[in-house]
Amino acid sequence: MEAFNGAKVIFSKLGQRSDEARCILELGSVNLRLHQTEKAREAFETARAIFSELGEQGDEARCIVELATLDVQVGQVEKASEAFKTAHSTLSRLGDEKLKAKCIFALGLIDSEHGQYEKGIEALIDARDVFAAAQDRLSEAACVVELGENYLALSENERAKGEFMKAKDMFSQLGERHGEAKCIYGLGRVALKSGQNEDARNALNTARTIFSELGERADEAWCICESGFVDLKQNNNKAREAFDTAKAMFSELGNRLGEAKCLAGLGCFDAFLGLHELATGRFNEAAEIYAELGHQRNEHQTRELANLYHGMLFPKKKSVT
Repeated sequence: MEAFNGAKVIFSKLGQRSDEARCILELGSVNLRLHQTEKAREAFETARAIFSELGEQGDEARCIVELATLDVQVGQVEKASEAFKTAHSTLSRLGDEKLKAKCIFALGLIDSEHGQYEKGIEALIDARDVFAAAQDRLSEAACVVELGENYLALSENERAKGEFMKAKDMFSQLGERHGEAKCIYGLGRVALKSGQNEDARNALNTARTIFSELGERADEAWCICESGFVDLKQNNNKAREAFDTAKAMFSELGNRLGEAKCLAGLGCFDAFLGLHELATGRFNEAAEIYAELGHQRNEHQTRELANLYHGMLFPKKKSVT
């Protein structure tokens, strides 16, 4: 970061505004990786304004992509979707296939978050093929792991497992531990959905250890949350502890999606104990967060659970004829 700041000052003194803006853009990217969202947004918008003034459409589109990526992180999915579409249109005119593929990749993820998994898969395959042709193995692997996520959501467990294994090998060859851990996390969830509880627990613990070593707190929290569901399937009282721990971590990080998943998990635990009123409240709270974030499928599922347990509390009276 110090190097970019130093270069920015030098370019500013020399009046080289384009190079100055590129340094500001890189500083924004560093801020984004450090989850300093406000600093990142300020940097991206400043760089975008300079590129726009200079008529440098390609670099301006890159700023739009970074701003949209930030919007996804803070839950402003609809705003991000429009920005990615704007950038995609500009990049199509300019012929920047690789950055255009990044937009397609992001739009595929947004489709998936809205429960449009088949559409998401189509976009991810398109992006994967562009990255493969450009020999960008890291971006290609990112597409493959997200394909695994989509197949898992569609309960195509074997296809999901195949994609996670493929991506894991790619990340391993590249020495990319974070990506490799994401694949192990995915394989743990495949095992969980397949009823292989011990395999699920082992994979999630392995992924959690790697994330912890890398300082990836949000990913570590996801592993803890999913471990709660393993405990839940085994009627284990540790489930509540896992959900509470993960929820506290997500809350600290401002990760509303993670909080919602933990609330849903706590609702399931309360329902298991027969605490239907408490479970109903948890599911409704989770559904409200999903609604705010635009996660329609998750909202629908949790509202159905809330209605189910509310019905157990207040069963409809049989009509007397």
